[in-house]
Amino acid sequence: MRATLSILVLVASVAFTPAIASAAGPGSKVVDALSGDAKAAFNEARLLFAKQDYAAARERYQAAYELSKEPRVLYNVAVCLKEEGKYAKAIRVLQESAEKGTKAPREYVERVADTIETLSPLVATVTVEGLAPGTTLEVDKEVVVPTAQGKFLVDAGTRVVVLRRSGFTAQSFTRDFPAGERYAFAVALTPLPARLRVAAEGARDASVILDGREVGLAPASLSVAPGAHEVVVRAPGYREVRRTVDLSSDRENRLDVTLERDRRTARLRVSAGDQDTIAVDGTVVGKGAYDAQVSVGEHRVAVTRKDAEPKLLEVALRDDEVRDMRVSLEPKKSGGVPAWLWVVGGAVVVGGASTAIFFATRPTEFEGSTPGTLNPKVIPAAGPFTGGFR
Repeated sequence: MRATLSILVLVASVAFTPAIASAAGPGSKVVDALSGDAKAAFNEARLLFAKQDYAAARERYQAAYELSKEPRVLYNVAVCLKEEGKYAKAIRVLQESAEKGTKAPREYVERVADTIETLSPLVATVTVEGLAPGTTLEVDKEVVVPTAQGKFLVDAGTRVVVLRRSGFTAQSFTRDFPAGERYAFAVALTPLPARLRVAAEGARDASVILDGREVGLAPASLSVAPGAHEVVVRAPGYREVRRTVDLSSDRENRLDVTLERDRRTARLRVSAGDQDTIAVDGTVVGKGAYDAQVSVGEHRVAVTRKDAEPKLLEVALRDDEVRDMRVSLEPKKSGGVPAWLWVVGGAVVVGGASTAIFFATRPTEFEGSTPGTLNPKVIPAAGPFTGGFR
């Protein structure tokens, strides 16, 4: 294999070197088609090439092309790349020269094709599958533009391939590419999380609900998957704000809302035993009976007595609705009020192994549920409370 490679390199060298001044073929020198600064840059490049300073010569040849837009000059750029051992890039430049040199003499076109054929066994052909628009491909830290079919060339040897796309983590791998190999791999970019900041004006301690799950109080900074999400901001006594946001990880995402007071009301009447304590939304409102105007939306009612099993209920009230709730407590099944529910200082408190405060820290009024979607229900107090509240 080494012997074959050496022969190919030698053939490439022999085929390339005479083209420096006359890439167009016999009797038609490239330099004769140039003038001014382009011609001066071309002649400088020839001197540098003769001194075997191939990188500097390539830069001056490239400058001559940029000044003249003569596609045949690119052949000499490819010669320098070949001398630097950059065969894949040399082929790409030759292909560009052929694409832009449609009016070049036939001899030149044939020379370009022969040179590409000579160099091709020295490189590997790679195909990337699933390449999305906006994805950048790098080989050894140099940007490479693949064909429409996702094909690109790499020089034989160990190469680092990196795919980058805004909003995604980079995909990279290091691999040894044998000369003449055909290799394929698929794009596997992982989206970066999007950042969303939700701020609310007009009300304090407004709850933020993301895709149906309460995630905190505004202002809230959230890390979520890119794409469409539903955000609801609500506070007791205020009209909720509901928005659908399309989040991207490559920009700052903000949602600023203003909550307005909800003037709609409903009437809630609770009837219980004379010695039963009634709490609405975490606040004790009396014993035996409760009758008051409350905001529309969701409310939580707790009825307790020392010698009875407590009852917890949720109710959703509509505008101008009158809701009557009659609550009867059952005798206590075991001694003492359950550890998860008791009344302290005029507020209903929930505890457990970690003695977490529930009712006393919740808003006193709830708003925003769709009418008819949340009916009153009784939650048995058979153990630590785990359901029914969000």
